[in-house]
This record gives sequence, C-alpha cells and structure tokens, in this order.
Amino acid sequence: MAITYLSPELFTWSRWRSGSLADFDIPTKFEFITSTIGKMILREHAVGWCKADNLICRPKPNEMAVMFFKDGYHFWTHLRYKEFEEVFNET
Repeated sequence: MAITYLSPELFTWSRWRSGSLADFDIPTKFEFITSTIGKMILREHAVGWCKADNLICRPKPNEMAVMFFKDGYHFWTHLRYKEFEEVFNET
C-alpha cells in the first residue's frame, strides 16, 4: 500500500508529541510493527510520510517519518527504512 509524500514542514513538535505507536498498542520492535496486525493497524491510520533526515523537528538519518490520524488527532513517529518498507511497500 502506497501512502502519500508529505512536506517536512507538517512534521511539527506538537504533532510529534500528540501520539505514538503505543496509541495503537504496538510495541516499538520490528516483529510487532511488521506483524500482520501491526501492518493492518498502521496502514489503516497512516496518512503520509517524509524522509526523516529532511525534518526540522527530530531529524534522523536512515529513518522515515510517518504521519497518522487517530481519534481526531494527527501525530507522527519515526520508522526505520526496513520497517517502513515492510509495512507500506508490499506488492
């Protein structure tokens, strides 16, 4: 499932602090993020991505920033490239 590229400017401090994978009851370990249920939940709530090294807020090399929408709030978190590929780039 492909998700939309978003401008780095949308990945703000307030949105970073608004939520995390814990809001989905997903531990931040590869095997949980890329599990069948983990993929299903993340795909359902994901709205876009940006390369994390392009961010002004919390830039990280070799990671992706993914924006989610849940319970009326946008928030974002980092995923490692391999996690991002496993969850969003399956054919």
